[in-house]
Amino acid sequence: MQGIIDKEMLSTSCVDEYEE
Repeated sequence: MQGIIDKEMLSTSCVDEYEE
């Protein structure tokens, strides 16, 4: 499960950077 959370966090981080 940690692997999935890590991927989700990475995705969110990327999206956050792109949105800003």
